[in-house]
Amino acid sequence: MRLIYSALFVLSLGVSTQLKAQISTGTPPPELAFDDCIPFIANAFTPNGDNRNDKFGIRINPRCTLVDFKMQIADRWGRKVFDVENHREEFWWDGTWDGTQLPSGVYFYQITARFDPPSGGPTQLINKQGTVTLIR
Repeated sequence: MRLIYSALFVLSLGVSTQLKAQISTGTPPPELAFDDCIPFIANAFTPNGDNRNDKFGIRINPRCTLVDFKMQIADRWGRKVFDVENHREEFWWDGTWDGTQLPSGVYFYQITARFDPPSGGPTQLINKQGTVTLIR
Protein backbone atom coordinates (compact mmCIF):
# COMPACT_ATOMS: atom_id res chain seq x y z
CA MET A 1 0.00 0.00 0.00
CA ARG A 2 1.42 3.39 -0.97
CA LEU A 3 0.09 6.67 0.33
CA ILE A 4 1.20 10.06 -0.92
CA TYR A 5 0.73 13.07 1.31
CA SER A 6 1.16 16.62 0.12
CA ALA A 7 1.07 19.71 2.31
CA LEU A 8 1.74 23.42 1.91
CA PHE A 9 3.70 25.04 4.72
CA VAL A 10 3.93 28.78 5.30
CA LEU A 11 7.03 29.57 7.32
CA SER A 12 7.18 32.46 9.77
CA LEU A 13 9.26 34.47 7.29
CA GLY A 14 6.34 34.55 4.84
CA VAL A 15 7.91 31.92 2.59
CA SER A 16 5.73 29.06 1.42
CA THR A 17 6.93 25.74 0.15
CA GLN A 18 5.38 22.43 -0.79
CA LEU A 19 6.50 19.19 0.82
CA LYS A 20 5.62 15.72 -0.48
CA ALA A 21 6.18 12.43 1.30
CA GLN A 22 5.52 8.86 0.23
CA ILE A 23 4.72 6.36 2.95
CA SER A 24 4.49 2.61 2.41
CA THR A 25 3.43 0.12 5.07
CA GLY A 26 6.20 -2.09 6.43
CA THR A 27 8.97 0.39 5.64
CA PRO A 28 10.95 2.74 7.86
CA PRO A 29 9.67 6.30 8.21
CA PRO A 30 10.29 8.38 5.10
CA GLU A 31 12.96 11.01 4.84
CA LEU A 32 11.25 14.30 4.20
CA ALA A 33 13.09 16.66 1.85
CA PHE A 34 12.30 19.98 0.28
CA ASP A 35 12.48 19.73 -3.49
CA ASP A 36 12.47 23.41 -4.26
CA CYS A 37 15.08 26.12 -4.20
CA ILE A 38 13.18 28.97 -2.56
CA PRO A 39 15.85 31.36 -1.29
CA PHE A 40 16.07 33.03 2.08
CA ILE A 41 17.04 36.69 1.76
CA ALA A 42 17.74 38.62 4.95
CA ASN A 43 16.40 42.16 5.34
CA ALA A 44 19.41 43.40 7.35
CA PHE A 45 23.07 42.55 7.92
CA THR A 46 25.89 43.75 10.17
CA PRO A 47 29.33 43.62 8.52
CA ASN A 48 31.31 44.05 11.73
CA GLY A 49 33.72 41.12 11.46
CA ASP A 50 32.13 38.84 14.07
CA ASN A 51 31.37 36.15 11.43
CA ARG A 52 27.65 36.42 12.18
CA ASN A 53 25.45 38.03 9.56
CA ASP A 54 28.49 39.83 8.06
CA LYS A 55 27.47 39.48 4.40
CA PHE A 56 24.31 39.95 2.35
CA GLY A 57 23.17 37.44 -0.26
CA ILE A 58 20.84 34.48 -0.61
CA ARG A 59 20.70 31.15 1.15
CA ILE A 60 19.14 28.19 -0.61
CA ASN A 61 18.52 24.50 -0.08
CA PRO A 62 22.09 23.09 -0.12
CA ARG A 63 20.88 20.21 -2.30
CA CYS A 64 20.02 22.63 -5.12
CA THR A 65 22.59 23.36 -7.82
CA LEU A 66 23.14 27.01 -8.69
CA VAL A 67 23.15 27.40 -12.48
CA ASP A 68 23.43 31.19 -12.78
CA PHE A 69 23.39 34.10 -10.36
CA LYS A 70 23.14 37.88 -10.75
CA MET A 71 22.89 40.46 -7.96
CA GLN A 72 22.83 44.25 -8.13
CA ILE A 73 22.72 46.60 -5.16
CA ALA A 74 22.09 50.36 -5.25
CA ASP A 75 22.11 53.09 -2.63
CA ARG A 76 19.16 55.39 -1.92
CA TRP A 77 20.11 57.67 -4.84
CA GLY A 78 20.06 54.76 -7.29
CA ARG A 79 23.86 54.62 -7.63
CA LYS A 80 25.02 51.03 -8.22
CA VAL A 81 27.35 50.01 -5.38
CA PHE A 82 27.61 46.28 -6.10
CA ASP A 83 27.14 44.19 -9.22
CA VAL A 84 27.94 40.55 -9.87
CA GLU A 85 26.80 38.62 -12.92
CA ASN A 86 27.13 35.17 -14.51
CA HIS A 87 28.40 33.45 -11.41
CA ARG A 88 27.78 29.79 -10.73
CA GLU A 89 28.32 30.08 -7.02
CA GLU A 90 26.66 32.10 -4.32
CA PHE A 91 28.11 35.55 -4.09
CA TRP A 92 27.88 37.81 -1.07
CA TRP A 93 28.07 41.58 -0.58
CA ASP A 94 30.17 42.72 2.38
CA GLY A 95 28.87 46.30 2.58
CA THR A 96 31.75 47.89 0.68
CA TRP A 97 32.05 49.76 -2.62
CA ASP A 98 35.45 49.97 -4.32
CA GLY A 99 37.07 48.83 -1.07
CA THR A 100 35.39 51.54 1.02
CA GLN A 101 32.95 50.70 3.80
CA LEU A 102 29.52 52.13 3.04
CA PRO A 103 27.52 53.83 5.79
CA SER A 104 24.56 52.34 7.61
CA GLY A 105 21.35 52.73 5.65
CA VAL A 106 18.81 51.12 3.38
CA TYR A 107 20.01 49.69 0.07
CA PHE A 108 18.00 48.26 -2.82
CA TYR A 109 18.75 44.84 -4.31
CA GLN A 110 17.74 42.89 -7.39
CA ILE A 111 18.62 39.21 -7.56
CA THR A 112 18.10 36.81 -10.45
CA ALA A 113 19.11 33.18 -10.05
CA ARG A 114 18.52 29.83 -11.73
CA PHE A 115 18.69 26.58 -9.79
CA ASP A 116 18.44 22.89 -10.59
CA PRO A 117 16.36 21.16 -7.89
CA PRO A 118 17.65 17.96 -6.24
CA SER A 119 14.97 15.84 -7.93
CA GLY A 120 16.37 16.64 -11.36
CA GLY A 121 13.19 18.50 -12.29
CA PRO A 122 13.09 21.64 -14.42
CA THR A 123 15.40 24.54 -13.64
CA GLN A 124 13.79 27.07 -11.30
CA LEU A 125 14.08 30.80 -12.02
CA ILE A 126 13.96 33.25 -9.14
CA ASN A 127 13.63 37.03 -9.49
CA LYS A 128 13.66 38.95 -6.23
CA GLN A 129 13.94 42.63 -5.45
CA GLY A 130 13.63 44.55 -2.23
CA THR A 131 15.56 46.42 0.41
CA VAL A 132 18.27 45.46 2.85
CA THR A 133 19.43 47.49 5.82
CA LEU A 134 23.17 47.73 6.40
CA ILE A 135 23.83 48.23 10.13
CA ARG A 136 27.28 49.30 11.36
